[in-house]
Amino acid sequence: LQPGLWQIASQPYNEFSETERQAGATCLTAPNQRVNPRSHLPQLKHGNYADCLYAWNYAQDNGAQEALFCTSDGYLLEGATSNLFIRQGNTLLTPPLENLVLPGIMRSQVLHAASELRLVAKEEPIIRQDLLNADEAFLCNSLIEVWPVAWWDDQHLKRGEAWKALLQQLMIFTA
Repeated sequence: LQPGLWQIASQPYNEFSETERQAGATCLTAPNQRVNPRSHLPQLKHGNYADCLYAWNYAQDNGAQEALFCTSDGYLLEGATSNLFIRQGNTLLTPPLENLVLPGIMRSQVLHAASELRLVAKEEPIIRQDLLNADEAFLCNSLIEVWPVAWWDDQHLKRGEAWKALLQQLMIFTA
């Protein structure tokens, strides 16, 4: 490799406080879409996060913490830096992997924790109305663990308690 062709950037990560976690995330719809829907790249951590960075920066610039990707026909996929879950009654839903969704480590752990808590976990398409009508919604990744969604596109979302039980169950797994 020739010198000067590679660049690595980093920044410190500051965990949010318990107050911030309890307040929940404010999300916006990403202004862009994931890469080519026939591409397998979103399911891989491949180093080209341009679409995610653009969406995340858009959210930050507009007072939100996360941007949620939607397909052109209105299905929710995931966040720019996170996976998405909603709870409807005793059922926990997350978008299926075949629809440009990264199979995150924490996503897998949340699905496992759900079964420990006797929640029925399903991978199914989620539309806008599903999110707006859900008993609760939350995001997950290895840094934020589980974070409830309080707002999406200026719509206040219902707040449940299952995310807390899931977070506690995840702590048991990692202890």
